[in-house]
Amino acid sequence: MKTVITTDSGMDPINTEYMVSGMLIRDDDKEFRDVQEIDSKEVLKQMRDNHMFKTSAPKLMDYYELFTRALNNGDEVIHVSMGSGISSASITSSNLIAEEINAEKITVLDSHNGATGGTLINLYANYLANKNLNKREILEQLKDFIKRLKTSFFVPNPTGFQRSGRNNSELCLKDKALLIGGTVLTLAGMKFRVDFNQEGNLYVKKTMPGNSRVKAMQMIREIVNDHTVDDYDQNIAVIGTVLEDKVNMEEIKSYLSGYFKRVIRQDINAVVAAYGSPDLIGISLVRKK
Repeated sequence: MKTVITTDSGMDPINTEYMVSGMLIRDDDKEFRDVQEIDSKEVLKQMRDNHMFKTSAPKLMDYYELFTRALNNGDEVIHVSMGSGISSASITSSNLIAEEINAEKITVLDSHNGATGGTLINLYANYLANKNLNKREILEQLKDFIKRLKTSFFVPNPTGFQRSGRNNSELCLKDKALLIGGTVLTLAGMKFRVDFNQEGNLYVKKTMPGNSRVKAMQMIREIVNDHTVDDYDQNIAVIGTVLEDKVNMEEIKSYLSGYFKRVIRQDINAVVAAYGSPDLIGISLVRKK
């Protein structure tokens, strides 16, 4: 029995054959499909030209086309959705279409994650599917895998968080206050580390004043070093950025390659670029059992 893995574009899959595009909505109400009609570079360019963007779940008809095509090429489908903590509409919409087409054959899985964490989940899901496990077996292993994920972001400019429409995550009041005051903090040179928690919500882990390149490497070194590396599966790490500017991604990759057998760079799609920040970096690791 063949299981086909599908994903949202906010999961940044390496293979986009079975990906559905999230929507970016410009301030003049013009809509763009992520990856297909706009990329991170263009989003940031238009934001420099004084446009603003919000993001939205994929269109229902796009889910319908994706699931229909996947079932035509397999016996069952697992859709790995953007985490409900940052995109509850993606879960709702994909479940709605799954039930309409065939609820027994299509299952939607809440990733509790996104971006570089989504890349890791997608890689593992396809690995399991290629082992010819059935849908139930794949889901069991994926749920355990998701619980062990660690995803952190270096955010040099947090002010786009509100504009993007992604500030509905269940952040504590302190975190929301930090983000709402992001303009002042950004002018003061403050950088942010923002993590996913186990429930798939974002929270501010740390603030860091200083140079983006220096502080990005500092964050990576705090997460992975001689004292912490044994906490993680050393087979793989995933990194990515919205758009490389002041931060040297090769420097980060080279550092991590001293600890992990494979360091995959999969850059972050435009639904996160709507945050409006070059050098927004994600790192995702798998904790050991």
